[in-house]
Amino acid sequence: MLNKNFKTISVIIFSLGLIFSANFVQATSSSFILSTSQVIVGDVFVAELKLADLKQIINAMDGLVIFDPSFLEVQDVSLGDSVFTLWPRTPDFASIDGKIMFTGGVPSGTMGGSIVKVVFLAKKTGPTNFYLSDNSILYLNDGQGTKTSAQNQKVSLTILESDGSVPVQNTWQENLTSDKTAPRNLIIQLGKDPYTFEGQYFISFFAEDKESGIDHYEVKEGDKDFVTTASPYILSDQSLKSKIFVKAVDKNGNEKVLEFKNTKAFYLQSWFISLVIILIIYFIWQKKKSNRK
Repeated sequence: MLNKNFKTISVIIFSLGLIFSANFVQATSSSFILSTSQVIVGDVFVAELKLADLKQIINAMDGLVIFDPSFLEVQDVSLGDSVFTLWPRTPDFASIDGKIMFTGGVPSGTMGGSIVKVVFLAKKTGPTNFYLSDNSILYLNDGQGTKTSAQNQKVSLTILESDGSVPVQNTWQENLTSDKTAPRNLIIQLGKDPYTFEGQYFISFFAEDKESGIDHYEVKEGDKDFVTTASPYILSDQSLKSKIFVKAVDKNGNEKVLEFKNTKAFYLQSWFISLVIILIIYFIWQKKKSNRK
C-alpha cells in the first residue's frame, strides 16, 4: 500500500511540475512499427510505439494506447530501448478494457525515438486496429511544461486463420532468447523524509536494459533471502547495520546484483575504528609514561 501511495504521489508531483501552460502546439507524430500487416491466430508479435518529426524537444508524456480486446490480448510490455528514463507510471494494461496507460519522461529532453514496445497475442480472425489516443499529451522541454499533442495514425491489422502451412510465430520469444546482456547502470539511493513512510529509511533503485527491458527487482537485507519488490523499498533494518543488495532482472532472466554502500554505516564503522586506534595510542603513551618513572 505504501509503495502504491508513493507512486501516486510521484505521479502528482511529476504532473504538477510539468503541467503549467494550457497552450497546445502540434509538434510530433506517432507511429507503431510492425514487421507485417498480417498475422495468424495464435501469433505473438511486437508493436513498437515511436515518436518522430518533433519540431521541439519534449521531456514527458502521458500516453494512452487503445486496442480491441476481442481481437488482441496484451502479453507483455517492454521499456527496453525507450528514450524515457523516468516512469512515474509504468505502462499498465487490462485486456478487458483495451487500454494501456503510462507516464514517462527524460530530464534532459528528447527529439523522439522508441517509447514502449507492446507484445500482442492475435486472438481471432478479422480486421482490427490499435493506436495512440488523441487524449495522450506530450510536454515540451521549455521550462513551462507546455502541452503538445501528436498526430496519431491507426495501425490496421488483419488476423487470418491458420491453414496449417505456416506455423504460429512468437517474435517476442525470439527477441528474449537473443538477449544475453544483463541489466546495467544499476543505481541505488538511500532516502529518509519525515513526510514519507513515517520517516523510515528507504532505498530507491533504477537500472537500464536496452534489449528485453527490466522485468522486476529484488532486494536482500543481511542474511535474509531476496524478495521481489518495487522501488522505493522500505528497509526492514532501520538501524542500517545490515548489508543491502539489489538485483535487477530483465525479461530473459539476466541479472545484475549490486551491493549498496551505506555511507552512514561506513561512517559509524570508520568512527569506531578511529576511536579504537586513539585508545590504543593513548594506552601505549600511558605505558611509556609509566615506564619512564
